[in-house]
Amino acid sequence: MSKICPNCQAALGDNDKFCAACGAKIESDADTNVESETSAQAEPVAEPVAEEASAPANAAPSESADDVTARQPVDSQDSASPSQSVMQQAVPYKASTEPNMPGETVKKSSGKGLLITLIIIIAALCIAAGLLLYFLVFSGGGYKSAVDAYVEYIESYDEEDLVKAIGNDALIYYVEEKCGSDMKTFYRGCELMENMNDVMDVDVDYKITDTQKMSSDELEDYEEGGYKVSEGYIVDVETTVYSDGLLSSHDGQGDTETLTVIKFGSDWCVVEAAEMVESIIQAGEGANALSDIDWGDLDF
Repeated sequence: MSKICPNCQAALGDNDKFCAACGAKIESDADTNVESETSAQAEPVAEPVAEEASAPANAAPSESADDVTARQPVDSQDSASPSQSVMQQAVPYKASTEPNMPGETVKKSSGKGLLITLIIIIAALCIAAGLLLYFLVFSGGGYKSAVDAYVEYIESYDEEDLVKAIGNDALIYYVEEKCGSDMKTFYRGCELMENMNDVMDVDVDYKITDTQKMSSDELEDYEEGGYKVSEGYIVDVETTVYSDGLLSSHDGQGDTETLTVIKFGSDWCVVEAAEMVESIIQAGEGANALSDIDWGDLDF
């Protein structure tokens, strides 16, 4: 079948590309088929995209949850899925209903332990303060122990009781500075005095009948050798002596003695006991002199 020009209706040959009469371009059947196929392939691609964009809710049941989620806008909170909304609401609720977190439990336990420790410390301090107050009020501010030692020395003439009655600071001052002697001579005299008292066999009972605190001016009179006297009392002591020895025998003889008790340096000191140091040193010097004698050279 011969071809005709679509422009001027002139007859054309099968292979003519242009019309010989009007010069119009003649399209072949092959070009027309290719153009039709190209248009046919492009149209189906646009339709599914338009359908998906306009109606995302009509997705086929076979579609997976991942495909549906991928098509939803990421930045839109209104288009979030129900499961995402539930999770967002559950997060603050979960945090508010967890008071027993491990870190919080340890913190509470640590605070409770610290509170208990503080209570124990405060209780211990209160007990110590109470004992100190009792000691200061009812035991004469600590001086009573020095009075006890002094009375016990009168009873036994034990050098340990005498040292307690005088105190270390006062004893060193009286022996070395005031008497210009040494501790060896002092203890030698104490030994001699104790041996003499063993013959007497004396027992002494006593009680404190009156106590007066010394003034600061009175305390200054007892400060010697650079030692500070910080406190002092005038104490009346009633003693009862029981002796059943070889030299004398009497029962229930009472007497009252006034003692001066001062805190000389760091220790309590009975001044009357310290004043005995000089006579004890003299006894010690006599004992030393006797020990130096060569008895073999003496004629009797």
